[in-house]
Amino acid sequence: MKSAPFSVVGVMTAVLSAQTGGRFEEAKRLGVSYLESGQYDKAAGKFEEVWEENQSDVFVAENLALAYLNGESRKRDSGITTKALELMKKAVEMGGRAPVLVLHSQERLSVLQGREFTNYCSGTLGFRPGKVQFVVAKCHSSAKPQPFDLTAGDIQEFDYDGGGKRGGFRIKTREKTYHFAPRTFLREDADLIMELARQYLAGGK
Repeated sequence: MKSAPFSVVGVMTAVLSAQTGGRFEEAKRLGVSYLESGQYDKAAGKFEEVWEENQSDVFVAENLALAYLNGESRKRDSGITTKALELMKKAVEMGGRAPVLVLHSQERLSVLQGREFTNYCSGTLGFRPGKVQFVVAKCHSSAKPQPFDLTAGDIQEFDYDGGGKRGGFRIKTREKTYHFAPRTFLREDADLIMELARQYLAGGK
C-alpha cells in the first residue's frame, strides 16, 4: 500500500503560520500591558504590528483606537484622531464597539465645577448601534464600580455637564445619572463622545 504523499510545503506553511500567530499574540499581549500601564504610544506600536497584517481582528481595532486617542503622538499628528475614528467604525462593522477611555466621577460637584476627580472609577465607554456599555477597569478612593449596559431607549439624556468643563458629560436614565469625563479631560474628546452618541444612539430610540 502506498503511503500518502508528504508535503514539505504544507508543513512549512503550517509552521510559519503558527510562528506568525504566536508573534501576533505576543504583540497583542504587550499592547494590552502597555495600555494598562498608560504607555499608549508603545501600545499603538504593538497593535499596529498586528493590524498591518490582519485587519479582521476586532480586538486589535478597538485597542489601537484607544491607544491612538490617548497617546502623545496625537498632539503632533492631527491625523491620529481620524485614524482612531476609522478603526472604531471598522470595529463596529465587525461586531465590536467604538470605545473611549473615561472616568466615572461619583462626586457630581467635581464635574460641574471642573475640579480634579478624587472619587471615581476608570474604564471604557463602548458604543454600538442602539447601545452603550460602561466597563469598569479600576476604582479609586471610596468609589464603587457602577458598570452598565444601556439601550438607547434607556437613556433620557446624554449631554455635557457644567458646560463641558474639563470634558464633563452625563448620561441620565430614569433611575440614575452618571457623571463622566474623558480620560484626557479634553473638551474635544467630550465632543467626540457626543458625536459617537449621536451616531450610535440617536437612531435607536
